[in-house]
Amino acid sequence: MTPRTKSSPCVGFCSTTYGDQWCRGCFRNLDEVLYWRQKSSEQRQDYYNRLSKQSYNILSVYWELSAPAELVEKILAQNEIYAAPQGPSCPYFSLLQLLQHGVNPLQNYPSHITWKTQEMPLGDLSRLVSRFVYIAHESEL
Repeated sequence: MTPRTKSSPCVGFCSTTYGDQWCRGCFRNLDEVLYWRQKSSEQRQDYYNRLSKQSYNILSVYWELSAPAELVEKILAQNEIYAAPQGPSCPYFSLLQLLQHGVNPLQNYPSHITWKTQEMPLGDLSRLVSRFVYIAHESEL
């Protein structure tokens, strides 16, 4: 399977144009949104590491993953998303991106994802995750 990666984590609905310091779509800060193409691979990796950690901290509360490396491989083969510039991709970050793109990972990868908590509508989980990531970013300011 050939990975289908994007050069940017943009998901097409940027809230920085409305004055947010952090985009509610891709969770990049204003500087990262405006100057992404000029960022070094280290700076892009820093963004990836930050979001991977936050994605894991949030989604791992709700979802148990089986065969995470295989899951990432399938996600990257079937969806065009942003992947780690260096090293292995984080399955939770890949799932976060799918949620942000409106893709239902539970429907597409049911053998890899099980609920650890009571199930909730995907839209509710997506908004909850977005709120947690945004709050984590706000506390970094």
